[in-house]
Amino acid sequence: MRGVWVHGGLLLVMTALALSTSTSERYVRTDAEWSSVWQRDSADLVSVSYRSARGELRLSRRTEDGESFVWGTEMGSGQGNEELSFPVGVPGAEIVTALGDFKVPRILGAISAGRVGEFGFVEPAGTMTVNFVDGTRTIEVGGAVHGTEDRYARDAETLEAFVLPGAIIEPLSLGSEAVRERRLHYFLPSDVARVHLRSRGSERQMLRSATDPGVPSVWLRPDAPGQRDQTFANFMERIEQLAIDSFRYTVVPEALDVILFIEYYAADEEVIGFMELSRLLPDGPYFVRTERTRIHAQAFNQASATVEQDLQAVF
Repeated sequence: MRGVWVHGGLLLVMTALALSTSTSERYVRTDAEWSSVWQRDSADLVSVSYRSARGELRLSRRTEDGESFVWGTEMGSGQGNEELSFPVGVPGAEIVTALGDFKVPRILGAISAGRVGEFGFVEPAGTMTVNFVDGTRTIEVGGAVHGTEDRYARDAETLEAFVLPGAIIEPLSLGSEAVRERRLHYFLPSDVARVHLRSRGSERQMLRSATDPGVPSVWLRPDAPGQRDQTFANFMERIEQLAIDSFRYTVVPEALDVILFIEYYAADEEVIGFMELSRLLPDGPYFVRTERTRIHAQAFNQASATVEQDLQAVF
């Protein structure tokens, strides 16, 4: 009898190890081995929205001045919540791209009525809606896949279930803070050859000497090309420390005092970006606007105040 229990115990252990190995192998697949839910040109995707108990997050394609980009809006679930509008950064844009040619780690197929509770489909955690130019796909998001950030999900129309990658659902679940733009520029400091600064009626131009990536910039006056200006170099380092705090503060441009405006030029004299630093009158928070933010974003006060204080040293 004791031998039967021993053999039974060994069988359970071996089964558990087999399941563990199977699960491990399942989630180390490369993207090329993932299964396709649908194959569409990502350019046909108009918007993606995710609705859950916390509210609704929407990522939409937009075009402005011939440039395409992704814009975000978020509405909380509470009464009286205003809609938040913001530019989308790389993580959010990657979600939109991924949902064009949509691949997942595993397709589960139809789930029997008696098992929908196991996958979290009785009361889904949220609903993802993918809008294409010619139709809509609705995805019900269920429970978490054990040991991963992935979630079980299924097509609301076909009821075909699959494993939804965490790289898609996690940012959507977290909301605007996970997908909003965080960078002021996408060009590198080494891409800049010249800057044109304007501040309260004064103007100044400076040249950047070519340096290797990662090497501190050397700034020169146009009328003295061989003479380094370390004061200006220090000032530009302060500029690079400016950062976005949030997009939760909506302002009227007329209520802002523009402290500084910079245009960045490449070696071929093409404008590659700009930066505007403002402050809400009379002594409110600071705001920054660039080619990436498109709108005024609230900036961190300490870094902004330091730039304002240093202006007198460069003008």
